[in-house]
Amino acid sequence: MSWADGMAGFRRPESNKALKFFFIRLLMKFGMKNPYEKEKTALTPALLREKALEMRSIRSQHDYYVRKMNYLAEELRGLWTNDIQTSFLEELENMQASLADYSNLTDEYAALLDLAAQELETNSVDADRASVLTGGDGPVTIVLSDIPYLKRSRIDLKAYDPYFERTQTGVSDEIVASRKNAEYLYNVYADHVELVKYIGLKRTVEIPAELDGLPVTHIGLDCFAMAWRVRIVSVTIPEPVTTIYHGAFRGCYTIREVKLPKTLKYIGNYAFAFLSELAAIDIPQGVVSMGMGAFRGCTELRSVAVPDSTLRIGNDCFYGCKNIERFVIGNGVVDLDAWALRSCDHLFDVTMGNQIINIGESAFYDCIMLNRLDIPETVANIGETAFYHRRGMTLGVHPGSVAERYAQENKLKYEHIQ
Repeated sequence: MSWADGMAGFRRPESNKALKFFFIRLLMKFGMKNPYEKEKTALTPALLREKALEMRSIRSQHDYYVRKMNYLAEELRGLWTNDIQTSFLEELENMQASLADYSNLTDEYAALLDLAAQELETNSVDADRASVLTGGDGPVTIVLSDIPYLKRSRIDLKAYDPYFERTQTGVSDEIVASRKNAEYLYNVYADHVELVKYIGLKRTVEIPAELDGLPVTHIGLDCFAMAWRVRIVSVTIPEPVTTIYHGAFRGCYTIREVKLPKTLKYIGNYAFAFLSELAAIDIPQGVVSMGMGAFRGCTELRSVAVPDSTLRIGNDCFYGCKNIERFVIGNGVVDLDAWALRSCDHLFDVTMGNQIINIGESAFYDCIMLNRLDIPETVANIGETAFYHRRGMTLGVHPGSVAERYAQENKLKYEHIQ
């Protein structure tokens, strides 16, 4: 029998494409891998951050087209009026809230992707620490739901700050006009100007002290947060500024230098979060409160001194500032909130003010270099797992104080101080 006779019953594929799939199926029957099958992309911190940047870029484009539509509608209002046009403008106004919600949602989701990237990195480190702290050999299983800081969502850009209102006494809250120049969108009030959005292209930013003859006192929500593409390296904030709102410089990771004014009273939630190249910050006397996550993820900070004027260091305020070595809590601080100094890996020297009342849950979680901490007698509340993973720490406590009872109940080393 010839070779042709032996292949008589073999049906050849009709095309190159069919031939390719025929051989793929043949290889798979022999247990070999499909050479055209794509590998599933590994979930890495870099990938999550890339997706977050992509989402912010899309959101920026979306916001641009929404603003353009509004400008066109306003021009239409001046050129032509009838029932159809009026109805269209009314519907457009009704949609503004929904569009704003969508824009905020995408921004929040991008922020969550950034946080997820950090959690991936943190969890791998925590696993190593746990192995060391148990004193045993071999792998250690960690149930993530048992770790206090993973039990709840940690980000809330507009979280309430009980001290915020104290910084806004007598400030006008009625917008007179909304305007635009070459670098900013801004709102004009009776007595001040609030910057709404940075649209400039300068890498060294010097915020103006006044616009339209009025002092610039407020830097608005997410004002510079979308300017990451500009790669800003330096920001100088002038003396009229009293308030830096939530997320104002969040994610501008290329910023290396920030000069804060002596007039500053309030630093909002996540205002300077994730500025991973910021090596120093001088918080001026006069700041009343620093909100949730205000300096979260500023991994290059080495030393921080909180002034005596400050009453609150908010939740997550310096969480993940891995290179901070020395931290001074001013004598005016009343509240050191939950997770405030969590995962400050190199922190070994903390000076606590003499007016502090509350030390929040997991406030010093995984500060693995912190071996000694003196707790003032004024402290009335210490949250659960405030010193989690720090069994080697010695607390300096006053006899009969809340701190002494906390150390006894949690089997922490302590020494009496006077």
